[in-house]
This record gives sequence, structure tokens and C-alpha cells, in this order.
Amino acid sequence: DFQFGVQMPEDQIDSIADLEAIPLTGPHQDRGVALSNLAKITKSEGPSEINRVNLSPVVDVYLDAQGRDVGGLSKAVQKIIDEVKPPKGYSIQIRGEIQEMNKTVQSLEGGFVLAALLVYLILTIQFESFLIPAIVLATVPMGVVGIITMLVLTKTYFSIQAAIGAIFMIGIAVANGVLLIEFLIHQCGEADSRSPAGLRAAILDASKLRLRPIMMTSLSSILGLVPMAIGLGHGAEANIPLGRAVIGGQLLSTVLTLFLVPLLFELLIVSRSEKTEAHKAIESSLHSKETQERFV
Repeated sequence: DFQFGVQMPEDQIDSIADLEAIPLTGPHQDRGVALSNLAKITKSEGPSEINRVNLSPVVDVYLDAQGRDVGGLSKAVQKIIDEVKPPKGYSIQIRGEIQEMNKTVQSLEGGFVLAALLVYLILTIQFESFLIPAIVLATVPMGVVGIITMLVLTKTYFSIQAAIGAIFMIGIAVANGVLLIEFLIHQCGEADSRSPAGLRAAILDASKLRLRPIMMTSLSSILGLVPMAIGLGHGAEANIPLGRAVIGGQLLSTVLTLFLVPLLFELLIVSRSEKTEAHKAIESSLHSKETQERFV
């Protein structure tokens, strides 16, 4: 079989007979030969439009998510696809909006991890410690729990905007944690470092003094995001997940910052200092006993 293409003005072909009478001539041929003498023309049915992806023909099936999230719908469709065994040489895959959304979510997940890592490294340089930045970043997982809780309570689907709000939440939670931890270090530096009771009292005083600034900052940003979370204004529906994610994450991270950061600071810093003082006392007592035995 030989495939070739023929183009003729549509106004010159009214029937199959006109198509069969199309003259064909070669480069060294004076008289034309009718197409009917070289080919057999028959009627058949074929697709009116052929779609291709990477030069491969495809058949597109369009689905619309009405009243459902795109992610949940794609999982249901993928479950059906897994149960279907296509013929040999055929394959079924999901393309379109869900494919682009998955790529974007993967990029945002990488951005989330990268943001947390960069913040940790910057705080490590600032505080000259690997432990204190870990205490500050302990509020980030709590903020993620707040985001999930807010989205579940408000029946909001997780979307690209919600993922961006999660990244925003990292900066807000870390800012509150740094504000508190710096004051904790300052107060503990002025207290009696040899007295665990004095360090604990300094931690309580620092937490009380930083309560108002942290609460005022958090409440002002939360109240500023309420119109976005409600969806007030023309075209504001797209930013609803972002506002709700930031509000939920900030509510829980702010509350836990005021309790979790001082608690971890007391457990990891003060307890370690107590152990260090105890070890020094034991070593000094052992050293004094050895000295007495030598003199005896």
C-alpha cells in the first residue's frame, strides 16, 4: 500500500465520480491517467478530528468536577483506570489540570522543606547553636496541624493556595518563636545561672512579658486575613484556602509557641545545665577524696 495526499478545490468535486476522474500525470507523461485506473475508491467512516500527544494519537475523555475537589475526583478516576486492562498497545493516563496541579504541589512541597531548612541554618548562625533553632522550628509542625484542622472544620479543599499559606505560616511561626527565645536567653543570662530555680523563674517572667507583643502581632494579622478567609469581594473565592490556612496555622502555632517553646527551653537547656553542674560537683568531690587519700 502507498499513501499519498491529493488536494483539489472543493467546488470541483461534487460526487465520487468527480473524485475518480481526477487526472494524474507523471514528470515524463503528456496525457493524464484517471485516479480510478490507479486506485479503488470506497466509502468508510473515520474520526473527524485526531488529537496527538508527542506525535502519538490519543482519545481525550473530558471530566468536570462539580461539587467535588479535583484531587479526590482524580483518585476515583485513577482507581477505575487501575481496574481496567486496556488492549495491547494502548494505555490510559490522566492529563490536564490534575497533572499540572500535581507538579505544582510537588514543587511547593520542595519549597516547604527548603524554607524550613534555610530558616534553620540562618537561626543556627544567629544563635550559634544547633539546639535552639530546633526549639524554634518545633512550632512549625504544630502550625501544620492547625492548617489541617482549619481546612477540615471549614470543609475547604487543600489547593495550591493552601500550600502557599503553609509556607507563609513558617515565617510567622518562626518570627514569634525567635521573639520569645531571644528574650528567654536574655532573661536567663541576667538570672543566677547556677540556680535552676532562678532559671525557671526567668523563663516564666520572659514568657509573661512576651505574651502581649506576640498576641497583638498574631491577632492583628489574623483579623487582617478574615475578609480573605470569608471570601469578601469580587473574585476573592480563589484566595479563600490561603486565608484559612494561614489563620488556622497561626492560631495553633501562636498558642503553642507561648507554652511549647518555654517548656522545650526548660527541658533541653536548663535540664542540661543541671546535669552539667551535677557532673562537675561529682567530679570535684571525687577529686577531693583522691587528694585526701594521697595526703593520708
